[in-house]
Amino acid sequence: MPAQIILVNDDQDFARQASAALQDVGYSVAFFIDPDGAWDAIRGLSVARLLITKILFAPGKLNGIALAHSAHRRKAPLKVLFTDSPELIEHVADNGAFLPLPVSISDLLQSVKSIIPLDER
Repeated sequence: MPAQIILVNDDQDFARQASAALQDVGYSVAFFIDPDGAWDAIRGLSVARLLITKILFAPGKLNGIALAHSAHRRKAPLKVLFTDSPELIEHVADNGAFLPLPVSISDLLQSVKSIIPLDER
């Protein structure tokens, strides 16, 4: 099944746990540690409905805002959930929802379910 959710987080443990938890409740997920690799995948995915991404990555890497803008140009209906330090919320503005760090898996699941209800998977 093609991925409904694209998760981009350079914390590999969190990305694996979040991906597994989302899959356990029935979402299809593609996760990436590198935002540049995620962008390559976004270009090829036709059914993705939600991008979950950090805002800041390592220097020289695409940031989450740029990734979201690029994804919107390619996939207009794609919604975005940003996860990052609370002080970065000001950068999100109208670009998507925001979940401040530290993010628990249960908070992430609740946020995703509010964006893509389970009966709409």
